[in-house]
Amino acid sequence: MREKIANVNHYLLEWARDKSGYSLEDIAKYFGKEKECIEDWESGIDFPTYIQLEKLASKYERSIAFFFMQSPPEDEENLEDKVMLRSSEIKKLSPKIYSLYRQAFSRQIALQELFGKDDFVEHKILNDIKHARNEHFAQLAAEVRDYIGVSIESQMSWGDTKIAISRWRDEIQYKGIFVFKEAFEDNKVDGFCLSHDVFPLIYLNNTNAENRQIFTLFHELAHILLGNNGITSDLTFEVSNDEQFCNQFASEFLVPFEHFDKHSGSVEYSDKVAKELADDYKVSSQVILYKFLQKGTISETCFRNKLSEWISIGKSKYKNSESYSGGGNYFYNQIMYLGQHFLTLAFKKYYEGKCSSDDLASYFNIKEKNLSKLEDTFIQRIANA
Repeated sequence: MREKIANVNHYLLEWARDKSGYSLEDIAKYFGKEKECIEDWESGIDFPTYIQLEKLASKYERSIAFFFMQSPPEDEENLEDKVMLRSSEIKKLSPKIYSLYRQAFSRQIALQELFGKDDFVEHKILNDIKHARNEHFAQLAAEVRDYIGVSIESQMSWGDTKIAISRWRDEIQYKGIFVFKEAFEDNKVDGFCLSHDVFPLIYLNNTNAENRQIFTLFHELAHILLGNNGITSDLTFEVSNDEQFCNQFASEFLVPFEHFDKHSGSVEYSDKVAKELADDYKVSSQVILYKFLQKGTISETCFRNKLSEWISIGKSKYKNSESYSGGGNYFYNQIMYLGQHFLTLAFKKYYEGKCSSDDLASYFNIKEKNLSKLEDTFIQRIANA
């Protein structure tokens, strides 16, 4: 019989599970045991073997040594306290989202280590646009569009939403906000952001369609301008709190009502018309649906029913999509997730001798042995662009 580890800190077993978003039932199923067995480990009545502890460490993304500490790290962010949610039912978030939040907090620290007080971009939007909370969403949207310097005509000239998300991502990053992508493996979450005076960042769910990612990008940008963290799931548009304000901002930024009113003319709403206009603006049909509601050509009931229908269809497509299970070239995926902007700046620091290869791999969240291959792939991709 394998020896049990009696000096493990049982409190940290429970703490790590809770922070990773797993239930007792999840871990019991993982080990093929009864829930009571896991409860006994976490209460100190019984103890796991070393092999079982290794499996727990892997599952919770912790080191073995972590479970022998006297208490959890004081500086670890509390997800419940730090993140604004549309729903208070935070425990419904998947373990993958918990993991991504920990990665994001670590990446924010990495940015501070890499760049310190360096001016890594010429203009920072947080330095130049202040008092966003005191502005109407339409006023703020117009101010931000003018600051970014992309006209609605330029936006409409982009070939498709794949080009559009790439262009918007670049424009936002050139103004001092890092934008990362990940496959969230969770269709309830579109994206999230972490506010910071110098190193704010946004995460987008790369599993979503590009037009949805575009909307999420500007929703999270609004959160950062308001000075708070955010997490995005569904689309609602009433102006009653920060979440709805951010949706209003994103909608008005991407499709300014005055321009839409002229561009759509006297055309009546139909799903076909919504799709055509969405293609014009490189947004989702849901945004166009809301614009017709603003215009007064569809009723509130029609808007709600159609939105619910589309959300249901979208979730069904997500469950059946190949992207849900991941795949593709690992290094191409990492380049897409990290983004050219961050990779270029980080490799520059590495070439200047300002960080080690071990540090750089840690910042990229990859194994050090994969660093040279990622570098080669990235350089080749830049050369072929």
